[in-house]
Amino acid sequence: MLKRESNDGQFTASKLLQSAYESSKHDLKVADFKITDLEELHYMQRRKRTEFENAIRRNRFNFGQWMRYAQFEIDQKDYARARSVFERAIEVDYKNVPLWIRYIQSEIKLKNINHARNLLERAIKLLPRIDKFWYLYVTIEESIGNVTAVSHIFDKWLNWKPNKDVWLHYLEFEERYEEYEEERLIFEKFVKEFNDSDSWLRWVQFEKTHGDEINVGNVFKLGVKSLHSVNRLDSQFLISWIRFQYSLKQADNVKQLYEFGYDALNREEANKLQKFETDFQKKYGLDSASLDQLVLLKRKVTYEEKLEQDKQDWSTWWLYLSLLIDTLKVPNDEVIEKFKVCMSTQPQSFKVSEWCGYWYICKRYLLFVEFEVGSVDDSRSIYSELIKTIPHKNMFLFDFWKNIAEFELRNGDLAHMRKVLGQGIGFTENEEIIKYYISIELRLKYFDRARKLYNKLIELFPDKYKNWIEYFDFEESLGNELRSFSILEVAVFENFLDNKAKLKLIRNTIDKVTENYNFRLARRLLDYKVTIGNVNAKIERSLLELKIPSEDQIREYGSNAEVEFTIDESVKNRVRKEYERFLSGLKENAHDRIVMLESLKRFEQEYGDEEKVKQVEARLPRIIRRVKDGEDCKEEIIEYIFPEDENEIQQQVEEFKNAFLQDEQEDEEEVDEGGRKDDVEDGDEDEDEEGGERDEEENQSRIERRETKERKSFRSRFESSSEDEA
Repeated sequence: MLKRESNDGQFTASKLLQSAYESSKHDLKVADFKITDLEELHYMQRRKRTEFENAIRRNRFNFGQWMRYAQFEIDQKDYARARSVFERAIEVDYKNVPLWIRYIQSEIKLKNINHARNLLERAIKLLPRIDKFWYLYVTIEESIGNVTAVSHIFDKWLNWKPNKDVWLHYLEFEERYEEYEEERLIFEKFVKEFNDSDSWLRWVQFEKTHGDEINVGNVFKLGVKSLHSVNRLDSQFLISWIRFQYSLKQADNVKQLYEFGYDALNREEANKLQKFETDFQKKYGLDSASLDQLVLLKRKVTYEEKLEQDKQDWSTWWLYLSLLIDTLKVPNDEVIEKFKVCMSTQPQSFKVSEWCGYWYICKRYLLFVEFEVGSVDDSRSIYSELIKTIPHKNMFLFDFWKNIAEFELRNGDLAHMRKVLGQGIGFTENEEIIKYYISIELRLKYFDRARKLYNKLIELFPDKYKNWIEYFDFEESLGNELRSFSILEVAVFENFLDNKAKLKLIRNTIDKVTENYNFRLARRLLDYKVTIGNVNAKIERSLLELKIPSEDQIREYGSNAEVEFTIDESVKNRVRKEYERFLSGLKENAHDRIVMLESLKRFEQEYGDEEKVKQVEARLPRIIRRVKDGEDCKEEIIEYIFPEDENEIQQQVEEFKNAFLQDEQEDEEEVDEGGRKDDVEDGDEDEDEEGGERDEEENQSRIERRETKERKSFRSRFESSSEDEA
């Protein structure tokens, strides 16, 4: 809101609002009217009645106005007119409960009890479902001591089938006035109307207080019979009866009640009864055997309650079944029923963790049926059902397929075992189950089947180098060297594996290849390893020659099988040749070259002589460190100068020098030959003076060029260029 500045004495919006707020704090004062004579009284009454009539005429459903009108007439002591106003209002809407209550209370205040009673009779006939009228009626009659009328009112009220509280109030009323026989009759009607354990227990409590033991027992018997007939019998009622029998020391009756309760009650109520029995026996004492049995039964009840809340609590299922089988020694039929209930509760997701718990329960079921019941056919049918139930295409349970295979092996059905494992491979395509299948065939000595399975394994998982190693070892163990070496060649030289896997494969098989004297394949494998590996592969390839005998030794071994392999000079030369072959390709890689030379040095130290060692040491580089200034820091540069590279550079310089001197000599010979030709041409052209002068100038220029060339030598040129470079 905009606020405008104003001079003193002028009104502003803020002043108006503040004045209105302050005036609202004061209560409105009603004008005082003082009536001095009868005429003024009649005038005031006519005026007020006119106002009420006009207000009612405008809105006849404003019952607050009707009640104010009636109260005005009461204040004027005109009771007939007040009743007239109430009656007119009831004609407008007889269902208005507050209007009836105000009318009745007005008559009571005026001590017109009969008028109030008549009004209540009218109200309960017109509106019998309104409990407030009945309660008001009962209260009035009881307050004036009319007990018989109260009972009559309650009887009339019960005909309208009120709620349970009305019955209880009636019973309390009769008990207040010690009308026990009447109360007993009311209880008979009460349990028929409300046939539940709470109603019967109220009757039992009444008989315990105002009756005798016979009446209490009869009520219990009637209550059990009635409640059991309508399936409303619960543990609470039986526990109350058992407590009563305990108080009478009727042990036989108590035992019969327990047996009846376990048979008649549902599982939940029977569990509650079981808990009560266990706690009661703990409290009041029993022999140890019976007490232990009760504790186990209570534990059984606890497990069943947990399983009711969560049917996929596999840990509780396991404990529950263990209790039934191992401790309580429940009959097999009952145990099988529990197992079936558990199997019917299947996980809804594809999480392996959830299905593992389910499978372990099923596994226990299968073992129970096979060994405890002794039914192999039932076990096989359960396995078949589980194959359909478990979602094998979405998850893999190796233990499931392993147990099927072991089951069929135990029972000697190899054909069915192979069929099941074939199904497992088709469903899952998992290498673990294939390897397990292979292990079974190897145990059974079916090598052809194992070979087919290895082919299937390689077909499905060609990128696993361990599968190739196992296949290689399998063929080698059977003595099929040609097949095993072919497998190795395919694995290494084809593109099934990456380079890292190929290196691992070669490292795990090279010793076996050399032990079988297949040196050609060993050389091929390590040569391939050199192409994909580092400098260590080159060293390994070079040292391989130490394991390969010379040709003379091989020939000698063919004639004499007892010849011992020795490392002779030819073998050493082969090793040195391999080192030199790899060193020649490492001119640009100083680090690998140093590693190779160090390895060669160790080789010469072990197999060579001092001279060879010194030759290798002479080939090692010398280290030159230089410092290079950078923008923010200094950088140290390390250079390796190999003597071989220096000698090679010097040799190249010599070759270049010899080639340059040879070119100089050829140029001089060409100059001499040109001079002789010029002299012959000059003798033939003496007659022409001008031509002679030109030839003479040309000869002079040739001589100057020759002298200039003679003054220059290769050394001077080479030294000047090297200085420029420096």
